[in-house]
Amino acid sequence: MKKNKPAILIRPGSHTPDATVRVYDSKKKFVGFINSAQGPGFQPLGRVTNVDATTGQLNFYEFDWDGTVFTAENSTMTPTAVAAGTYDIVVASQQKLTKGKYPADFEIFNLGSVTIA
Repeated sequence: MKKNKPAILIRPGSHTPDATVRVYDSKKKFVGFINSAQGPGFQPLGRVTNVDATTGQLNFYEFDWDGTVFTAENSTMTPTAVAAGTYDIVVASQQKLTKGKYPADFEIFNLGSVTIA
């Protein structure tokens, strides 16, 4: 049986200090931050730009979600698998020149629903 993994591509805006990829259940309850082969969905980005100064290419961050989450922003935790169900994937990008208080200082984008069997 073939399993598909949702791929999330983030292109940060100019000088985005931080971005997270969050998972919410069908009742809009926070489940955790995605885990992927590229790393957790709460990696500190630092003050990145939207274009690579060396190559001139657009900067993208890719996450291939494997159905596991970190329940908190702590990279020493072990990711846990989510139960079968439908989940919303939400990207939250911190607005520049803000202190990073969630959700007030973030632009929030719901990327839609994913069903885990």
